[in-house]
Amino acid sequence: MANMRDIARAANVSVSTVSYAFNGNPNISAATKQKVFSAAEALGYTAHLKRNKASQRRSSIGLFLASFEGSYYHWMAEEMTAYVHEKYSRSLSIFINYKINCREFVSLLRSSGVESAIILHCLVTDEWIYKLKDCGIPLVFLDREITDDKISSVLTSNYQDMCMQIEYLIRTGHKRIAFIRGSYNYDDKQRYRAYVDTMKKHGLPVDNTMTAWGDFNYFTIKQQFSTYYPNFSNIPDAICCSNDNMAVACIEFFERIGLSIPEDISICGFDDLYYSSVSKIPLTTVKNPIREISKKAVDEAVRLLDEKARGKCEFVSSKLIIRDSTTDRNK
Repeated sequence: MANMRDIARAANVSVSTVSYAFNGNPNISAATKQKVFSAAEALGYTAHLKRNKASQRRSSIGLFLASFEGSYYHWMAEEMTAYVHEKYSRSLSIFINYKINCREFVSLLRSSGVESAIILHCLVTDEWIYKLKDCGIPLVFLDREITDDKISSVLTSNYQDMCMQIEYLIRTGHKRIAFIRGSYNYDDKQRYRAYVDTMKKHGLPVDNTMTAWGDFNYFTIKQQFSTYYPNFSNIPDAICCSNDNMAVACIEFFERIGLSIPEDISICGFDDLYYSSVSKIPLTTVKNPIREISKKAVDEAVRLLDEKARGKCEFVSSKLIIRDSTTDRNK
């Protein structure tokens, strides 16, 4: 049976555009809607034709983000958009606002018209949580461990997964391991804590001169490296990055200055985004289960709409993917 991804490919549009067309989003042109509907009918997909007027008026699930920069957010939004439509005949409304305070966030949440909210936003502090809860909308957080009456969390097991990666590097003979941090958010703090704890567990030094901040951004870490490694004399055995974007930037930087990956330095990331396996040097990384997290977050956002439902915290485990950007130095 055809699904929304099939329709998106046939119509040469994104999955989110297919969802918006089905839900009558006014920002989608008539020509694009017709292209989507024609592709759907050609593939025998009729779910959107079966919904009655009441279901068309049904509010959406909200996804609240600080940024949409980077493949991680795009992938998550695509997964949620397709899943919330196909399983629940709802749409996903995406709100992106980095510069926002608590009062503005509460106002946005109240006026959004969403049934429940999935939140991945670095500016939301713990002090905001119960002011947001007073809006009367179920909340699902992807960036903190918290549960309450109508508040749930769906999280990557960041700490355990990064411990697994650092253990792998140590087991394969790496002793001087640098860490490239993202930004000071939940995921990064958990990943960095795992790095520090695992290094200390094995009696290995945590050298702050080998720690850089890259804001999870490809371009930022390229700029930072000219500062952190000015003489290229403090090159570690391995660099562990808090996401794949920064790891790819590391590979390109060190190759540009004449080092070989992984012969001179091993590099690994976190997320296993679509390009990680097909880049010039396939990346060793932790597979972040974005699809599973996206689905579980949507399921939880809908489950909490039940009057009797109470919040819960759920962790989704990952696995280590070993590719060509790291080597076994014991051999």
